[in-house]
Amino acid sequence: MNLGGTAIGTGMNASREYSRHVVGMLAEITRLPICSARNLVDATANADALVEASGILRTGAVSVKKICADLRLLASGPHSGLGEIHLAAVQAGSSIMPGKVNPVICESVEQVCIQVMAQDVAVGLAVSESQLELPQFLPLVFHNLLSGCEWFANAMSMLARCVDSLEARRDDIKKRLDNGVAMATLLARHLGHEVVDGILTECSQTGRELVDVLRERHLVTEELLADLQDPVASLGGGGIQVWKRTTHDR
Repeated sequence: MNLGGTAIGTGMNASREYSRHVVGMLAEITRLPICSARNLVDATANADALVEASGILRTGAVSVKKICADLRLLASGPHSGLGEIHLAAVQAGSSIMPGKVNPVICESVEQVCIQVMAQDVAVGLAVSESQLELPQFLPLVFHNLLSGCEWFANAMSMLARCVDSLEARRDDIKKRLDNGVAMATLLARHLGHEVVDGILTECSQTGRELVDVLRERHLVTEELLADLQDPVASLGGGGIQVWKRTTHDR
């Protein structure tokens, strides 16, 4: 902190003991590792630490927004969308479409994330407007940074409840795994790209399932087919270890 720096960090008209006492009291009250800045002139003229803190918050908002967008996409449907996961209903559904449940928590959290990202822009602009030894727009910086932290923390608590109630639609996921391009990609190294491409074309034209065509043509053994249908066995390299570790931890 730059407490005691007074005019542009020179410490003019302030006791040298002031900063030590006040900063020590703040550290005791907040239980945070607060200390005086080594260079009070720099700490007064520049708000780099606030810009960095806002950037860290923005990074978290970007990541969480992406997660929420993924959850909404995976939960879409289930009849006309992906429908791979189920999000618990937290309020009455659509007022127009009976039986429709909207992913309102994910949508709310995403809006908070967008707001936090926008506030980071405001923080950067406010700090960049500092002139010479004084950052005149610190009130705007603190308003955006502190409110962003509060909103984001509340949004994370709300999202945690959503994630805790999340359920996988295992039957739908298995059906897509057994008959989709994921299985075909794994088959390519055993049968070759052109053969698998031809099989997928036939499935697309006839509506038949990939597994049925493979069995009819005797292209794979049941043992290999079982391995291909096992999501753990299909992972390569360190992916298997990561999957097993996280599954065990849960």
